[in-house]
Amino acid sequence: MSSLSSQSAAADAEGAPAGFAAAAPPAPHRRVPALDGVRGLAIVLVLVYHCAKFPKHTELGVFLASLRSVCWGGVDLFFVLSGFLITGVLLDARGRANYYRNFYVRRVLRIFPLYYGVLAAVFVGIPVLLAVADWQPGPRWMVLWERLQDRQIWLWAYLQNFVQAEGPKALPSFGPFWSLAIEEQFYMVWPFVVALAPRRQLRWIILAGCLMGPLLRLGLILNGWSTWAVYHITPTRLDGLLFGAFAAVLVRDATPVPARTLRLAATLCVAAITGLMLTLGNFSTHWEAVSVSGYALLAILFTSGLLLLVQGQVGPRTRAVFESRTLTMFGKYSYAIYVFHWPIARWARHTFVTSDLGMAVRDYVVLVPLAVFLFVTVMVLLLAKLSWVLWESRWLRLKSRFS
Repeated sequence: MSSLSSQSAAADAEGAPAGFAAAAPPAPHRRVPALDGVRGLAIVLVLVYHCAKFPKHTELGVFLASLRSVCWGGVDLFFVLSGFLITGVLLDARGRANYYRNFYVRRVLRIFPLYYGVLAAVFVGIPVLLAVADWQPGPRWMVLWERLQDRQIWLWAYLQNFVQAEGPKALPSFGPFWSLAIEEQFYMVWPFVVALAPRRQLRWIILAGCLMGPLLRLGLILNGWSTWAVYHITPTRLDGLLFGAFAAVLVRDATPVPARTLRLAATLCVAAITGLMLTLGNFSTHWEAVSVSGYALLAILFTSGLLLLVQGQVGPRTRAVFESRTLTMFGKYSYAIYVFHWPIARWARHTFVTSDLGMAVRDYVVLVPLAVFLFVTVMVLLLAKLSWVLWESRWLRLKSRFS
């Protein structure tokens, strides 16, 4: 992307309003600090969704529960952002030496140490500790543990989302790992598509994939598939990643992105928000209308907003929010937070709700969910920081050898 002057000239040539030439977009290969804030927003939404479960015995509780129900979209924001960033990296490296080697090694160094470190700790470390302590867990815990052990091969192979499509507790304590599997499967295949597809045809391939997502979900639901299964399997969730990929192609095919495209992105943001508001009263992943169109509307909203953000077409206050120390901190540690948060959230919800204090303040619908959210957030931030300092950063230093 170019300087402010060239962007303004291009916008004026197309009759764009002044707001669409307010700031110079960054060069495609440069880091955009606000994207760390986008990643931070995504993980905060996930934490709210998994921690802040509001009781519905009051009108306020029903209202807050409806707002919380939208927060599962944090995972979809991760999908869009991953598709955008990964496709951008691949497009910038296309045609260069060691294209595949550099990409896959860098992905391995970022993802595998923490992921497989957690699996090793659970499936190797826990049995050793139980044997050393000579402790026998309760029967309910043993049932879940045996189920997890019997199915652990799916976690090691990054195919757990297909098992989790069977229903809740298919892989106890590893519920959110389904999205990690989808992203990893995408990373395995997508570099070949970007490298081998003719550049002019790539955007049409991506758009076809975006269109197939809602159609496939509709077809499967009409043929008796559960919305739970549709939510978890890879073919029905790729459109979020592909919408992000489409934004990356737009950013690199035009320098800057034409103002008419940015106007269309702003219009799509409004249209997507309108469509989502129509389902706000029941924005559940178990509702067929959300399964068919909700995921696509979220992807359109996030992709359009992301495109406007990276092109400098948002106000200074909005950009300041995404570049704030708080959101960028959450973004920096988002991967570890996502990996660690689920069992802590489950334990905290059960403990806080069933405690004497929790029972005493249950009529104050905000107090217990807020306490759970704050407790889990602090705990996972501390764990994520330790993971970064003691483990992840040591592997990430090797990435410089595979630029």
